[in-house]
Amino acid sequence: MSKRKLTSDDKKSLLLDFFHEKCEVFQLKELEKVAPRTTGIASQGIKDILQKLLDDGLVDTAKIGSSVFYWSYPNKSKTEKITKLQELQKQLTSLEAQVAKLQQEQSLREAEIAKEADENAEIHEIEQKNAELKEKYQKLLDELGPDDPNDKPETWIKMKKDAKNIYDAANRWTDNVFAIKSWCKKKFNCEDAIIDKQFRIPQDFDYLE
Repeated sequence: MSKRKLTSDDKKSLLLDFFHEKCEVFQLKELEKVAPRTTGIASQGIKDILQKLLDDGLVDTAKIGSSVFYWSYPNKSKTEKITKLQELQKQLTSLEAQVAKLQQEQSLREAEIAKEADENAEIHEIEQKNAELKEKYQKLLDELGPDDPNDKPETWIKMKKDAKNIYDAANRWTDNVFAIKSWCKKKFNCEDAIIDKQFRIPQDFDYLE
């Protein structure tokens, strides 16, 4: 039996599974070298499949100096669902407050029969929307499954803070490199180009933005 040819979607799923299994950060050359072994995707096709995953928002990327890194963790989709869940919670709270306010206003204006029908219709519309939001909210809860401490918003906030600390540390080392270059120029009367070549400092070496 001939082996089934992999479709573009098959390759996207295989490469995404590779990222989730490794939970590491890769450069393109590394991916083209190691990913074909387990995914069955030809090395020359890795770049195109990676770009499709980037376009779909399934893989993250960052440029540090002259290097570009790629990664994707299994809980990325859960993070997006948690964010959506928080948004629905806010909308739900707001709508419930509106329902309570309209119900209170309705009880105070029972004598205004002419307005009562309009108010009832408005309350019904909001209650209907409220019910739809509750349904969406419950569906997201079901999709998220059992509560995992690692999926809590606080965990992701800490991860973002840790990432900022890493960027700050990288920029401090950049300060150190520039300080050493300045010392060498004064000490040995050398030009920047000579120092860069001697210590293999890239021409585009600079602070992270």
